[in-house]
Amino acid sequence: MNETTYSLEWRGARKSALSYADIEAGLVTGDLHTLYKIHVNGKWLVLRDFVEQQRALFVPPPARQLTPPPPIPQPASDTLPRPEPQSAVPPPTPMGKAVPPSPS
Repeated sequence: MNETTYSLEWRGARKSALSYADIEAGLVTGDLHTLYKIHVNGKWLVLRDFVEQQRALFVPPPARQLTPPPPIPQPASDTLPRPEPQSAVPPPTPMGKAVPPSPS
């Protein structure tokens, strides 16, 4: 496998033949920091800028936004016959007042 290697420099000291995975690991362990210079495509860049560019390439695309399904159509309220409630129990008296019995 032909993996790209990079050279890093900090205050005149160079580290060569580091892969991107080695650089990431060095940043995690603290062996490297983001102020190192990295040699990329014939130019020296600040490692922080290079890592930000590389991480942007590996960010997964945003999740596809799912639209909710359309609501289930409800029948119009007047299309269904509703039975009238019928009960053998008389309705309660209003506000606790006695209602005289109706003459039958």
